[in-house]
Amino acid sequence: MSTAPHDHFCRVEHHMSTAITLRGTGIDDGAADTFFKRVQRLEDLLSRFREQSDLSRFARGELDIDEVDPSLRILLDECSTLRTITNGDFEYEPRRRTGRLTDPVLDVNALAKGWIIEDASVTLRMTATEFLINAGGDIVCTPRPGGGRWRVGVQHPSERSAILGTFDVAQGAVATSGTYERGAHIRSRRDAALVSVTVVGPSLAQADALSTAVFASGHSPPAWWEVVDAAYGLLTMSADNRLRWLPPTSGSEFEWHFPASSLVRTS
Repeated sequence: MSTAPHDHFCRVEHHMSTAITLRGTGIDDGAADTFFKRVQRLEDLLSRFREQSDLSRFARGELDIDEVDPSLRILLDECSTLRTITNGDFEYEPRRRTGRLTDPVLDVNALAKGWIIEDASVTLRMTATEFLINAGGDIVCTPRPGGGRWRVGVQHPSERSAILGTFDVAQGAVATSGTYERGAHIRSRRDAALVSVTVVGPSLAQADALSTAVFASGHSPPAWWEVVDAAYGLLTMSADNRLRWLPPTSGSEFEWHFPASSLVRTS
């Protein structure tokens, strides 16, 4: 059944090994089809889990950099920049670091998931009145008519029926990294000192990648956080259950509501 463009719209599809929920107004089935087809197309190109993706073929040496889809070249450039910014805590060439043949040659997932969602959402931004996309707990949303805000909860890492708190979001992205949802999938050079890392800011791709890098660093904040764009904020939970919130120092798109007894605030 088709939904009229200005009715409330919601659709859920499974891509990138997670459920992706698209909701909003000013969206119809045609717009949603375009969005999800673009997600699928980019996943086919960029997933290391698909043997015939451009990423996999490039990693095996079957394609030169000039032969791959432009989206992969863009992604690899951004990965290289992030590795520099994070002093190596964001690593997209794990075998180069470890020398282990069991590690992949290329793994851009920490950036690619958010990047794919943002790329696919471009057409939605042209027509939608408002929308929110939830990609396995990572959120990107547009402004709401009348200045309203979206309420986004952050999952508690050990109490599955609880949340750490909520963000009231005017617009932008919220991305969380940890091991409680997908197990120990984040590579780290240090013992895990953090159990949950959430980054908020204007870009879902950057927020997702930065949250992974902070988690891998084991520090809240890592020393390199000083060079991160001031529009990004950092929320962490340590292994001893302490919350630390470093709000963005530019903009007011994110309001954090927290259990004050467990918070250390750094401004």
